[in-house]
Amino acid sequence: MIVVDCTVIADFFIGNAEMQMSVQSLLEMDSEWIAPVLWRYEFGNVLLKEVRGGRMSADLMDRYLAAGEKLIFESVVDFDASKIAEMSRARDLSFYDASYVWLGQARGLPFYTRDGKLARKCEGLVQPMPVGE
Repeated sequence: MIVVDCTVIADFFIGNAEMQMSVQSLLEMDSEWIAPVLWRYEFGNVLLKEVRGGRMSADLMDRYLAAGEKLIFESVVDFDASKIAEMSRARDLSFYDASYVWLGQARGLPFYTRDGKLARKCEGLVQPMPVGE
């Protein structure tokens, strides 16, 4: 089981070929992906930007939202908000980003993201995305 953030989920559906191969490699390594429940809102926002930009139909957005539900093994609802806030302040992260990092630490699971800025701010807490084959 691994923690993934919205960048990984979005790359699965709308990333370029290299990103999709990387995410597919990650899925083959471990198919039990978990994320804070907020992934739905972040993913929905990413897709909505695609629709508004004319790069995706509303119907495709709806299909990706439904497919995302099947991709995520568990959407975690229980949080320690004070620990997340502490991590946010200490590492200069958004509360959203800190939620993913916190979940990985709280569950003792590896956390994957394509967000380079987040990875730099949380060196040692974020796993590198695999190279797609």
